[in-house]
Amino acid sequence: MMEVMHPSGDVSSPASSSILMIRNFTPGTHHRSDIGGGRFEERSPLGALFLIPPNLATDIVAFNAHHLRCLEVDADVALAGLEGSERQYAGLDFGWLHRGSFRDSSIEALFDTLWYICEHTDRPSRLMADAAIVFIMHRLAELAGSPEVPARGGLAPWQVRLVTEAIAETRDEVLSLRILADMVGYSPYHFCRAFRHSLGVSPIRYQLIRRVQLARDLLEKSELSVTDVAMEVGYASSQSFARVFRSEMGVSPSRYRREHSK
Repeated sequence: MMEVMHPSGDVSSPASSSILMIRNFTPGTHHRSDIGGGRFEERSPLGALFLIPPNLATDIVAFNAHHLRCLEVDADVALAGLEGSERQYAGLDFGWLHRGSFRDSSIEALFDTLWYICEHTDRPSRLMADAAIVFIMHRLAELAGSPEVPARGGLAPWQVRLVTEAIAETRDEVLSLRILADMVGYSPYHFCRAFRHSLGVSPIRYQLIRRVQLARDLLEKSELSVTDVAMEVGYASSQSFARVFRSEMGVSPSRYRREHSK
């Protein structure tokens, strides 16, 4: 497994002999992609999954920086986990699952478990990892065999664009739920539900993550002091900024700069 943080732009990748599962950790990642099921454009919610079959070069253009975690599974291992479905999935092609992002709570939980095992165990349990992969492959086969269900209940694309652009333009303050809801003519309650459905997090959480992402970019690429970075992204003090940053990134802003500055 690996973790990547991509900037905006062309993030296409060459073909791999393995099947690749990706989980999005940036709410509302806006991209235009072809990952095996035809070209699509979407704003993928936080936690969304992508499935790329083996021997396929992807064609992906991202319109914002984004954070991903990737699970690469050897094609033979993946096929061994399908027990009797080898002929149907000989090319590890799972149909509509390659036409966009998708959600499945059981796969997401196992994905996170595998990540934790790899990150926090000196010698990851091969037996546990193999069992998780077998379950994931069976679940993918189940999903691929069921009808594609269009997502409903979220914001329309123009509404997502309107509110996310407003948030990006006012990076030094948090817009209230009432202000954001009024932009698209929703009550705060219905707006919050629709926003979470479309982007995977609440409007307040989305704004916090965006501010941390901006702070991370400033720490990496600018010479602003940590206090100035805090002010730039809307925090009244470097102490409050540091608490939030450490909570999200696991390290202090100063340490993050030492490890990532260019």
